[in-house]
Amino acid sequence: MYLTQHICTCREWQVTGKPCPHVLAVITTLRQPNMEQYVDKYYSVEKLQAAYQGVIPMITDREQWPEVDKGFKLHPPTSKKPRPPGRQKKNIYHAPSEKEDKARRQVICPTCNAPGHRRVSWRCPLTGTKKEREPKSQPQSQVERRAKSQTLLLVEQTHQEQGQLWQENKLQGQMR
Repeated sequence: MYLTQHICTCREWQVTGKPCPHVLAVITTLRQPNMEQYVDKYYSVEKLQAAYQGVIPMITDREQWPEVDKGFKLHPPTSKKPRPPGRQKKNIYHAPSEKEDKARRQVICPTCNAPGHRRVSWRCPLTGTKKEREPKSQPQSQVERRAKSQTLLLVEQTHQEQGQLWQENKLQGQMR
């Protein structure tokens, strides 16, 4: 950038006649700079007044427009297929209340039959151990169902206890 020659490598100063940000950064470091030195004369008040000094005739209607011979006739563009009015189908956005969502249901772990997690989750107390699946048999007796529900309750209680222990260990680790 050369201040005296009005040249900058970005060429903005030469093209517009106004100092570019690079030049302004240098000019602001000078003590009491005369900005009129760095701006082209085209932006002066005298040039503005000279541009609007003469009378500009008004064109009141279309009949006063000059006729221009283009040498060809320009037709409006033709569309391939007429489209119906309104928004295109693929650009329609439906409100959340209009959307039909599937009903959400609780996930059940197949290994421990506890709700709220899947087989590979860290929440499952039986993760890492393989439990043999029982073959599907005939309907169970009422005693067997009660025993199974009690084991499920025990598994869920141990699961909750393990979660509490984990939280306590976490809190103790933060206090240290």
